[in-house]
Amino acid sequence: MLNWLTFFNDILVGKEEGSDNDPCIAVILSQNSIETSQEAVMDIFNENNQEIDQTVTTNQDITVNCGEDPIPDYLLEKEYDYNIFGMQTGTGCIKYGCCYDIEQLSISHAEAINSDITNVHNEMYDRISASINNNVDIEIGGQCNIGVLNEAVQKSKSVAAQNIQSILTEASSIDIRPGQNIVVKSRSPLRCVNECDEPPSAGTIKQSINIDIHSQNIVQSTYDTIIKNYKILNTSTTVDIKAVPKGKFYLFAIISLALFLMIYFIMWFLAFGIIEFICKGKCPKFISTLGKQGTAILLWVIFFGIWGVIASAWRTVT
Repeated sequence: MLNWLTFFNDILVGKEEGSDNDPCIAVILSQNSIETSQEAVMDIFNENNQEIDQTVTTNQDITVNCGEDPIPDYLLEKEYDYNIFGMQTGTGCIKYGCCYDIEQLSISHAEAINSDITNVHNEMYDRISASINNNVDIEIGGQCNIGVLNEAVQKSKSVAAQNIQSILTEASSIDIRPGQNIVVKSRSPLRCVNECDEPPSAGTIKQSINIDIHSQNIVQSTYDTIIKNYKILNTSTTVDIKAVPKGKFYLFAIISLALFLMIYFIMWFLAFGIIEFICKGKCPKFISTLGKQGTAILLWVIFFGIWGVIASAWRTVT
């Protein structure tokens, strides 16, 4: 019965998916969420680093690779500005694939990272996941399927923590002694912080170039894992019409058609009573017949319109 109801709701209001329009994903990928998580990671880095004078000279270079891997589809979704009435303005712009301002790179420095930082991968994951939950709870609360999000966070911990440890091992192995050429690479596209009408930029370096990029690598890698599991878990709670077995599909279709017809006949009897009450036998027959059919169809549309609104609202709170 529950599978048929989901099937029927998908017909009325469209299939619910763990898509990029999901309010949970939108909040997770928001600039505020990413910056909060990155700051939490940087706090741990600050407890395990040692600053070395690393001003760029002709004898010493810091090479920054802002990401060369293809941008995932969900990061190619445009973001839009909104006016005070909540309406979209402009054509929107992609928010990933930027790099730091060149002026900033010319005065950047690096910091030595202690090797024992590789032991704090679980702490970093816990801080990032706590930041995600706090931002989601503050921004949208009941509009997000918190149960699925929490399950995705738990399911992601093992893989995400291993990825964090790998990044930390790489970060602590970089030789930043004076005279060494340093290469710092972003594993994923950096988020653009500029407005849509401004030149693309990943903004200014908050502290040291290597800690900035390694922090972003950790946050983005963790977000990718959590979002992937969230989509899988969220989609698994719905019924994909294309994936329904043929026999069950026909059964669901027959039940749905029967419901459509039953509601129509109920509305026709209601329409019959309404028109008879209005006409009191004085309306021409064709007017009476047309009025009953038109009223029945109108009531039928209203009924399923209300059904669709309730179905959409139910999806939001469950």
